[in-house]
Amino acid sequence: MNPALARFSLAAVRAFIRRFPDARGVSRLRKFIEQHVLSSLPPDMRVTVTTADGRRFEENVHEPWFFMLMMMSRRDPAETALLSKLIDGGDTVIDIGANYGWYATWLARLVGPTGQVHAFEPTPTTMALLRRNCAENHFDDRIVFNPVGLSNAPGKATIHVPRQHGGASLKPHYDEPTTLFEITLTTLDDYISRNAIGKVRLIKIDVEGCELAVIQGAGKLLSTPHPPMWLMEVSRLTSKAFGYTSEELLESLMRYGYHICRILESPRGKLAKLEDPKSCDVVENVLCYHESDRGRVAGLIVG
Repeated sequence: MNPALARFSLAAVRAFIRRFPDARGVSRLRKFIEQHVLSSLPPDMRVTVTTADGRRFEENVHEPWFFMLMMMSRRDPAETALLSKLIDGGDTVIDIGANYGWYATWLARLVGPTGQVHAFEPTPTTMALLRRNCAENHFDDRIVFNPVGLSNAPGKATIHVPRQHGGASLKPHYDEPTTLFEITLTTLDDYISRNAIGKVRLIKIDVEGCELAVIQGAGKLLSTPHPPMWLMEVSRLTSKAFGYTSEELLESLMRYGYHICRILESPRGKLAKLEDPKSCDVVENVLCYHESDRGRVAGLIVG
């Protein structure tokens, strides 16, 4: 495909998907662009994505992390909608595994100028990307950037970073080469104590299998009368690499009085109780809320 036709095809498909993101055939259109158009675009071509809520992300069209955002102009619509119902202006929230900043920038908007987002991203290259995107959206004044990882004990570790930034993990589980970085680890309890952080409304966590270790390093926080809600990725593949199951991960929070909910695509931003941790999908985002937050969450639960 010649470059001019490739540019036209990309623009046309992006315009269609942006207007009809849930239409039939969208996944086939994305695959067509990925397989037949990307290779014909200039290697230095950059695209700016403006999301429906007005945030901006700019990147080279060939960056793997950027492809889905470029095509859809959105990410995790159900989770994004849910957060808008749970977070208030002035809240303090934590984003563990902030990646390029989809959640960090959205949370920063929700907490407003009087709130604060504590973002953790230990990979140097991804942290630079996170800072750039937060600055582009003028939210960097309400985000605390932490270039460290969280676990169950302080120390050092090696993180494996594939080309797809979002897959960085302390335990490699890839069929592709990775770049290695030595990173510093701390615990959530130590961080909160050292920085005199008060009530935390919500923690978003996506750390490719290290979720259980992060929770184990937050015992003091979880034992407070009003511990935070957790928006968490549960993955059987990444959990297995760390030697535990998805059920063990969810049960570790249930022992502290948490309830687990699936996040629904329809009606978008609503919740359904997950009665049996074993029924969790292979990869699924869930909301974990403490009994003390029952009133805040009750109106969102259907069924």
